[in-house]
Amino acid sequence: MKKVVLFTLFFILILLSVLFYKKYFQQVKEVEIKEKNYSNENESVDQKENNIVTNLKYEIFTNEQNEYVITSKYSEVTYDETGEVILMNDVNAILKNQIDEEKHTYTISSDRGKYNNELYYTNFFENVKINFTDNTIFADELILDLRKNLILINNNVKYSGSIGTLKADNVKIDLITMRIDIFMNDKNKNISFFSNR
Repeated sequence: MKKVVLFTLFFILILLSVLFYKKYFQQVKEVEIKEKNYSNENESVDQKENNIVTNLKYEIFTNEQNEYVITSKYSEVTYDETGEVILMNDVNAILKNQIDEEKHTYTISSDRGKYNNELYYTNFFENVKINFTDNTIFADELILDLRKNLILINNNVKYSGSIGTLKADNVKIDLITMRIDIFMNDKNKNISFFSNR
């Protein structure tokens, strides 16, 4: 009987010691998560409580075909039902698209943009400009969908190239076939084209 009482007291003493240690001596490790700024290794990312990030850069390689780099001067990290969404200001992007042996490079800039990190979907708007080969297009909006391999340019589209200038409502570029469709919202309206020749 005496051994049982001693064993019980000893067990209670060990249990109390463990609980006392966990409560007063064990430290909880805090984990800090930071967004990495790839644009300059010496600069630190300014991330505040409202998820504002300066000089943000994403590099995306969807497959052997597409290499996509998007940067913005100021960004806000938000979330919706699809995942992480980045609201961007002063946006620049470069898309390199490999078709067979030929590489196509598109540079895109806009005042604002919205990038969905889960869907590889970017919406550029306000003063959108896209350059590829010897062509320049200005528009109000550009949608780049890397999952569907499409570029859709909308609203007040003005194309300028070596053969002339063009005004339309929409331009659709298929990044796989390199087919370019130019069309109006109203089928009764015509596309305006002015030749340089």
